[in-house]
Amino acid sequence: MMPQDPYEKALTRFWAKFADEKFMTSSFEAFDASEEEKQNKAQVAAVECLRFLEEHLKGKPFFGGETIGYLDIAIGWIAHWLQVWEEAGSMKIMDPTKFPSINVWMKNFVEFPVIKDDLPLRDKMVLVLQENRKTLADFYKM
Repeated sequence: MMPQDPYEKALTRFWAKFADEKFMTSSFEAFDASEEEKQNKAQVAAVECLRFLEEHLKGKPFFGGETIGYLDIAIGWIAHWLQVWEEAGSMKIMDPTKFPSINVWMKNFVEFPVIKDDLPLRDKMVLVLQENRKTLADFYKM
């Protein structure tokens, strides 16, 4: 799953860490924010992260090249969870017109047989997250 070339392997690890520490954090903060200003700031940060990922992906069907690799698996949550967060959090981060390569990658990733067969049901995920978000908002009001 990892590239054999040491430089490519290091790049793969870098991008996986970037997605975890920067993109996941900012996109979840946008979902979880109770104040509009905080949500907007987190959304801007998440969109900026997507710009970097878009540049890295350009021209390839997967981050791993022609087939799924380590990085695709490490950041595969974007392909399914991001849209759920957007809907449950009433926000928009992923714009297919601004990020066409990521949009194609998302479709390729969720249609990959081993992935497609194990994805949780989107509608149920949205309902659970909406309820969790409401519970957290009520908790923060205390």
